[in-house]
Amino acid sequence: MAMSATQIETIRAAGPTLLHTADGEPSCGLDETYAGWYELLLDVTKDIELELQKIPEDQRGRYHARQIKTKFGGLCVYMSEYTPAIHDIIAAAWALSEVTCETCGQPGKRRGKGFVFTACEQHATERPT
Repeated sequence: MAMSATQIETIRAAGPTLLHTADGEPSCGLDETYAGWYELLLDVTKDIELELQKIPEDQRGRYHARQIKTKFGGLCVYMSEYTPAIHDIIAAAWALSEVTCETCGQPGKRRGKGFVFTACEQHATERPT
C-alpha cells in the first residue's frame, strides 16, 4: 500500500532542505515507497536534515534527494551529493528496510524472484501496491 498524502506531506515538512531544490521546488517524488516504511523514511529524512544543517548555508542547496524509491526490496535514497555522515544514514536505512515489511512495518525479510520485496509472514504472498 502506498503512503497516504498526509504521510507524504509530513515527510516533506520534515525535510525542507533534503526534499526541495535550492529554488524551493520538490526535488523528488515520494510515491515509489510503501506505507510500511513510513516511520523509517520519516526518521531518515529527519536524520539527513540534521546533517544538512551542519553544512554552511551557502552550500546546502547542492544537497538534495534526487530519488527515493524501493529497489530490490530495500529503501534507496539517491542524493545530488553525499557527505560521509549522510552516506552512513542512508546505508543504515537500507539495512533496516531489508528487515521491515513494506506493507505494514512489522519485521520481515526479502522475498520474491525477479520482483524482490520485503514482507512479513502475513504479507509474504502479496506484492506491495
